[in-house]
Amino acid sequence: MRFRHLIYTLFFCWNLLTGCGPSESSANVPSDFHLIVDAHSVVSDGKAPAQNVNIEIYANGKVVFDRYNTNGVISFDEDHMVTYSANQVIETGKFELNSRQLESLWDAIEAINFFALTDDYRMSIGLAYTFMMVEANGQRHVVDNIGLEMAEMKTIAALLNTFLPEEAMIVYREGFLQ
Repeated sequence: MRFRHLIYTLFFCWNLLTGCGPSESSANVPSDFHLIVDAHSVVSDGKAPAQNVNIEIYANGKVVFDRYNTNGVISFDEDHMVTYSANQVIETGKFELNSRQLESLWDAIEAINFFALTDDYRMSIGLAYTFMMVEANGQRHVVDNIGLEMAEMKTIAALLNTFLPEEAMIVYREGFLQ
């Protein structure tokens, strides 16, 4: 009995120390939440002036990002997801959102009624660009916003920048208004 108690205690302590234990849950955030955002990077330099950041956020608060050189072109696969090659990646990183940040992000997605954004938000001209894919509650929805300025995407970009590290911060540039 003592041995079993010792094993459970060691296992619990190990999980706490390594972060492998249960993550902080966010009551309002769907358990299948997954967000991908691809947008212009605030970072730019002479060697790679056209940089984007591709950010993935999961329901448990884990965030991974790649800042990459677009070489002036944004590519998509057959599922209409943004793609880039490993040799375009300038920097990668990861961090975690706390439950409050995660809930505020989900609340903003619901407030802008993201799943109802079904128009074509692309124009052949204009600087605004944000690609966003949200999976939640068994649904998957993509909004590809190029050229046309959208208050909804601007809202999400501004919120994200309140908790992104500088190397992952994004820019939502002005575009054409409808």
